[in-house]
Amino acid sequence: MLLQHPWPGNVCELENVISSACITTAGDFVDLADLPEHLQHRGARSLSGDEWRPLSLEEVRKMHIQRVLEMCQGNRLRAAQILGIGRTSLYRYLKRDGCDTSKVKPGSAET
Repeated sequence: MLLQHPWPGNVCELENVISSACITTAGDFVDLADLPEHLQHRGARSLSGDEWRPLSLEEVRKMHIQRVLEMCQGNRLRAAQILGIGRTSLYRYLKRDGCDTSKVKPGSAET
Protein backbone atom coordinates (compact mmCIF):
# COMPACT_ATOMS: atom_id res chain seq x y z
CA MET A 1 0.00 0.00 0.00
CA LEU A 2 2.85 2.38 0.74
CA LEU A 3 4.26 1.88 -2.76
CA GLN A 4 0.93 2.74 -4.38
CA HIS A 5 0.53 6.11 -2.68
CA PRO A 6 1.85 9.10 -4.70
CA TRP A 7 3.24 10.82 -1.55
CA PRO A 8 2.43 14.42 -2.42
CA GLY A 9 4.09 15.50 0.82
CA ASN A 10 7.16 13.51 -0.24
CA VAL A 11 9.53 12.32 2.48
CA CYS A 12 7.94 14.34 5.28
CA GLU A 13 4.53 12.75 4.70
CA LEU A 14 6.02 9.26 4.50
CA GLU A 15 8.03 9.88 7.68
CA ASN A 16 4.91 11.03 9.52
CA VAL A 17 2.89 8.01 8.39
CA ILE A 18 5.63 5.58 9.45
CA SER A 19 6.19 7.33 12.79
CA SER A 20 2.49 7.37 13.54
CA ALA A 21 2.09 3.71 12.57
CA CYS A 22 5.03 2.71 14.78
CA ILE A 23 3.53 4.53 17.74
CA THR A 24 0.00 3.19 17.32
CA THR A 25 0.77 -0.42 16.41
CA ALA A 26 -0.19 -2.97 19.04
CA GLY A 27 2.24 -5.63 17.82
CA ASP A 28 5.85 -5.95 16.85
CA PHE A 29 5.15 -5.15 13.20
CA VAL A 30 3.32 -2.36 11.39
CA ASP A 31 0.26 -3.76 9.63
CA LEU A 32 -2.18 -2.29 7.14
CA ALA A 33 -4.61 -1.50 9.99
CA ASP A 34 -1.94 0.71 11.59
CA LEU A 35 -1.83 3.02 8.56
CA PRO A 36 -4.14 6.03 8.08
CA GLU A 37 -7.53 5.16 6.56
CA HIS A 38 -6.82 6.92 3.27
CA LEU A 39 -3.96 4.47 2.72
CA GLN A 40 -5.86 1.39 3.87
CA HIS A 41 -8.59 1.59 1.23
CA ARG A 42 -6.65 2.14 -1.98
CA GLY A 43 -7.35 -0.32 -4.78
CA ALA A 44 -4.96 -3.24 -4.72
CA ARG A 45 -2.59 -3.49 -7.67
CA SER A 46 -2.65 -6.61 -9.72
CA LEU A 47 0.18 -8.93 -8.79
CA SER A 48 0.09 -10.78 -12.08
CA GLY A 49 1.99 -10.42 -15.32
CA ASP A 50 5.07 -8.26 -15.71
CA GLU A 51 3.98 -5.74 -13.09
CA TRP A 52 5.36 -7.75 -10.18
CA ARG A 53 7.79 -10.58 -9.81
CA PRO A 54 10.02 -11.72 -6.99
CA LEU A 55 13.50 -10.23 -7.22
CA SER A 56 16.78 -11.48 -5.87
CA LEU A 57 18.63 -9.25 -3.42
CA GLU A 58 21.24 -8.64 -6.13
CA GLU A 59 18.53 -7.33 -8.49
CA VAL A 60 17.05 -5.13 -5.76
CA ARG A 61 20.50 -3.75 -4.91
CA LYS A 62 21.28 -3.03 -8.54
CA MET A 63 17.93 -1.28 -9.13
CA HIS A 64 18.26 0.73 -5.92
CA ILE A 65 21.77 1.91 -6.78
CA GLN A 66 20.63 2.95 -10.26
CA ARG A 67 17.65 4.87 -8.86
CA VAL A 68 19.81 6.68 -6.31
CA LEU A 69 22.33 7.55 -9.03
CA GLU A 70 19.52 8.94 -11.19
CA MET A 71 18.21 10.93 -8.22
CA CYS A 72 21.74 12.33 -7.71
CA GLN A 73 22.03 13.12 -11.43
CA GLY A 74 25.02 10.82 -11.73
CA ASN A 75 26.95 12.26 -8.78
CA ARG A 76 28.55 9.08 -7.50
CA LEU A 77 30.00 10.64 -4.36
CA ARG A 78 26.57 11.90 -3.29
CA ALA A 79 24.94 8.58 -4.23
CA ALA A 80 27.47 6.69 -2.09
CA GLN A 81 26.71 9.01 0.84
CA ILE A 82 22.95 8.44 0.49
CA LEU A 83 23.47 4.68 0.16
CA GLY A 84 25.66 4.70 3.26
CA ILE A 85 28.61 3.10 1.50
CA GLY A 86 32.05 4.30 0.48
CA ARG A 87 32.67 5.62 -3.01
CA THR A 88 35.00 2.71 -3.77
CA SER A 89 32.28 0.26 -2.73
CA LEU A 90 29.86 1.99 -5.08
CA TYR A 91 32.39 1.71 -7.92
CA ARG A 92 32.87 -1.98 -7.11
CA TYR A 93 29.09 -2.58 -7.27
CA LEU A 94 28.83 -0.67 -10.54
CA LYS A 95 31.69 -2.66 -12.06
CA ARG A 96 30.13 -5.94 -10.88
CA ASP A 97 26.81 -4.88 -12.44
CA GLY A 98 28.51 -4.08 -15.74
CA CYS A 99 28.07 -0.31 -15.52
CA ASP A 100 30.73 1.93 -17.06
CA THR A 101 32.45 3.58 -14.09
CA SER A 102 34.77 5.67 -16.26
CA LYS A 103 31.99 7.92 -17.52
CA VAL A 104 30.68 10.64 -15.25
CA LYS A 105 27.51 12.48 -16.21
CA PRO A 106 27.81 16.24 -16.72
CA GLY A 107 27.45 18.24 -13.54
CA SER A 108 28.45 15.40 -11.25
CA ALA A 109 31.25 16.36 -8.92
CA GLU A 110 33.74 13.56 -8.39
CA THR A 111 36.21 14.19 -5.59
